[in-house]
Amino acid sequence: MLLLDDDEVLSEEPDTAEASLATKAGAEGIRTVDAAIIGSTSTKWLKVARVLHDALSSQQAAISGDVVALYARRALHLVHEGVLEAKGDLRRPRWSEIRLQSELGQMEHKRKLGDEPFQDGDQSLGFCVRDFWQWAASDLVSNAMRGRVAEFLVARAVGAAGGIRNEWDSYDVATRSGLRIEVKSAAYLQTWGQKAESAISFAIGPTIAWDPETGDFEPEHKRRRQATVYVFALLAHRDKKTLNPMDVRQWEFRLVRTSELDAKCAGQKRISLSSLERLKIVRATYAELAECLAQFEM
Repeated sequence: MLLLDDDEVLSEEPDTAEASLATKAGAEGIRTVDAAIIGSTSTKWLKVARVLHDALSSQQAAISGDVVALYARRALHLVHEGVLEAKGDLRRPRWSEIRLQSELGQMEHKRKLGDEPFQDGDQSLGFCVRDFWQWAASDLVSNAMRGRVAEFLVARAVGAAGGIRNEWDSYDVATRSGLRIEVKSAAYLQTWGQKAESAISFAIGPTIAWDPETGDFEPEHKRRRQATVYVFALLAHRDKKTLNPMDVRQWEFRLVRTSELDAKCAGQKRISLSSLERLKIVRATYAELAECLAQFEM
């Protein structure tokens, strides 16, 4: 069946047969086609080919190349009109997906500059996002913020820090080539008063991926380590007076393939620095990170 069973691509413009079919259907017929497509879609992602098949079946439509093409083109139109949302190449129904547009779907955010004002309705309150950042994120040594600094350094090193950090991704950084990186951080020194330096260990437990588009977790049997490679970032400086997470010379990076962790650590949830050192690791300075991570793409 054209467009549903193989890799054929919907043409840029309707051919004579498809155009004639659309004319014959008229406005009322086209509305019926649209309603059938919408009725065969849900709030979850579905293959376009499946939606088209179900829509055609619901109308008991005679299957032919021009009929399938008309339905596929109307699905594309509904996406352009904002009725449906899509991912993939819609001109290849077996290789793309659509779903109903939802007011409660995943939000998209633009990277802020820092001068965006807080407001009371239309009135600026005289302070901005930069003020919030300074208040909320100036302590770069705290556990939570140090972890984000580590992710940022890795993202910068591989050229992947141009967008916005996604809080809910199943891994921390993705390179342009698709390498998935999990970043874990630790430090000897903490913001609070200490009786002794912190013992170094890192979280390595398998996780369940969460889909921010649907709000659903994967089933428990799919629990696993999601990334291709782990970067263990240690803020190794040991003098509180000169501790500075923004000085990359104070960081040490150890890289380990996830397959190595799976083989040697299985369901283990944490690993000490001494145990980590016994694995097959690659050590790197910040300047060497990109080159070293590129080795894991091979």
